[in-house]
Amino acid sequence: DAEKRKVYDQTGDLGSASQELDEDALKMWKEYFDNLFPRVTEEQVESFAAKYKGSDDEKEDLINAYNKGKGSMDVILESVPLAQCAEESRYTVRVEELFKTKELE
Repeated sequence: DAEKRKVYDQTGDLGSASQELDEDALKMWKEYFDNLFPRVTEEQVESFAAKYKGSDDEKEDLINAYNKGKGSMDVILESVPLAQCAEESRYTVRVEELFKTKELE
């Protein structure tokens, strides 16, 4: 139905169709998406952080964030994954190193 599609496209709401789904169907879809996107554990985040911080990937993200924000530390902290305010001095040192090596201008 074109009208229902228009409402869905604008709002994401299935309207009465969502009420027609029974519990078994909802359970099936939940299981499907749980299998498709497994939960991320704290250990996985910590493992990623240990590999990422100080890596070439972080350096690339830092360069991109620096350029995007024209040197704004706020943009760096918002853009670099896992960045924290407490690490601002680490990022400042890293940016200074990037200028010395001409990776930033």
